[in-house]
Amino acid sequence: MTEEKLIALRADVAKQLSPYRMKHTLGVEEMAARLAALYCPEKEMLLRAAALLHDVTKELTDAEQLRVFADHGVTLRPDEQASPNVWHGMTAALIIPIRYPEFADAELLSAVRWHTTGRGGMTLCEALLYLADIIEEGRDFADCITLRYAFFDPVPEKMDTKARLRHLRDVLRLSYENLIPKLQARGGAICLDSLAAYEDLTKGNKMEDVTFENWETLASLADASPEELAEAIRFVLDAKRGRDIAVIPVVGRSDITDCLVLASATSSTHVRALAGEVEYRLGQRGVQPLHTDGGDKRDWMVVDYGTVMVHVFDREAREFYHLDKLYAAPAGTDDKED
Repeated sequence: MTEEKLIALRADVAKQLSPYRMKHTLGVEEMAARLAALYCPEKEMLLRAAALLHDVTKELTDAEQLRVFADHGVTLRPDEQASPNVWHGMTAALIIPIRYPEFADAELLSAVRWHTTGRGGMTLCEALLYLADIIEEGRDFADCITLRYAFFDPVPEKMDTKARLRHLRDVLRLSYENLIPKLQARGGAICLDSLAAYEDLTKGNKMEDVTFENWETLASLADASPEELAEAIRFVLDAKRGRDIAVIPVVGRSDITDCLVLASATSSTHVRALAGEVEYRLGQRGVQPLHTDGGDKRDWMVVDYGTVMVHVFDREAREFYHLDKLYAAPAGTDDKED
């Protein structure tokens, strides 16, 4: 695949799409190239071609998309029938071998096929096109902006290979944590492939998060000191992309706990995800919270372990309540920006 072929492909696709859709397509191509540079430079041309073709049937009517399925003998599952917004990934993968045979690479076709829903066991190229479609710079929806910040703010360029893959998996998971509850709240159909992708990203897949590989085999934290417990919590929050993590001893300054652990999240969904991850991971090592608070709130959650209290905020709540300043951390406390 050459630059000249991509130029020709870009020109042909531009003839088929509206200016609005083509602008998005070019944004996805640019983002796919950026992500490829981070994860698989050797796949840049393939991912750029997949980006140019990913929405090639997006502007077909539902009737036209159904005709493509019928022409190829494809029978939709009930969940797919109820989700016409995901059809274009499927139909694009069907027509590319006919309309663009020189781009009918199996890896490219799978990336196009799964860019709308993802799937369980996503390959790296599938995951990168799925993400590029969401976070391209022209996307101005709130969730897209949040996810774009979640990916780029921690500066993945500075991460080693394993950390960068963990980061990709965490951001992908966050995308589903944003999507699935909203579809449920609206009573919309949820494609089973999206649910499978989320489950896989939670449990671990080819982009396995090795951070917790031996977590359950480590010593119980049931008798841990406040300092040891706080460090374990810090570890969990850091691994799951908590931000501005601060461990603040408050012995003599608080009547209710010995240590505070503060962390910021990128969204209200991330607030709940971080708090839930702390509770889950510490439970694996024999520690349950005395109580949690904020389940109905969107900006702040507390997980109380008695000697250690965990506060997870979104950015605005962290700045508003500013417990960091109220309990000014002694010298040596780590308050880092990921």
